[in-house]
Amino acid sequence: MRALALIAALTAAACAGDELAPSTQITAPRLLAVAADPPVTTIDGAVALTALVVDADGAATAAPVAWRACTPWRLVRDPDLDCAPADSLPLAVDAAGAARLDLAAVRARFGEPGAPLPPPGDCPGPTLAVPVIATVTIDGVRLVARKDVGVAAAPRRSPQIAAITLDDGPADGFVPGGTHRVAAVPVRDTLDQACTDDPTPVPVREGVRTYFYVSAGGLAETSADVSYQPDDTAAIGSVELTAPTDVDRLRLWAVMIDGDGGVAWAGRELRAR
Repeated sequence: MRALALIAALTAAACAGDELAPSTQITAPRLLAVAADPPVTTIDGAVALTALVVDADGAATAAPVAWRACTPWRLVRDPDLDCAPADSLPLAVDAAGAARLDLAAVRARFGEPGAPLPPPGDCPGPTLAVPVIATVTIDGVRLVARKDVGVAAAPRRSPQIAAITLDDGPADGFVPGGTHRVAAVPVRDTLDQACTDDPTPVPVREGVRTYFYVSAGGLAETSADVSYQPDDTAAIGSVELTAPTDVDRLRLWAVMIDGDGGVAWAGRELRAR
């Protein structure tokens, strides 16, 4: 899968003795994901950005997020050093908490691209990327995430999640101490065309990778993939959940990412059966 967007969150992890909690376990406030809609836009386009922020119990929170765009002409390794507020473009936030990234404002602030973008086609070429930094403080913990917004000759779409399944059924309950298979199924028609890695590339529907997080219990894997063949046959991966025995409910989050950095998420509350 070609990942054209990087989502890197600096989060607080709770400790059990001298061991850090696994990345799939929600034990402290987390900035789990940042989504851009669309994830790839045109040089004159605009993008809406939203963030998935959860508290220590895994519940989504509406804590205010500050947003800023960085120059696309310089490598950004450290958001504070390489994209300081004085060197960035602050983004306005609407009443619903979404930030707006306007590419005309990016060009006015940081300059025009030095070469034309490649034309669209069945096998899209590389894109320009505009780094965006999201910052939120919740329960005294400062969380930072980076999202790269792609720029190309034609926009690309974000995936949508059709269903989250537990043992091939609805994800609505668990057996305490039991083992379950969890999967996320995309809405097929929201996936853009990509290409195989054959010597002569063949157009194929892009795949997705879904990262899973739980507030209790444990996951044997961090993520699962869904891939497609040229005839639209899908292989849907899953992760193994070991359900807790000490609580009667848990929160489950699925964060789905496609090959262009398109992001979707969905949460479920599972109760003990």
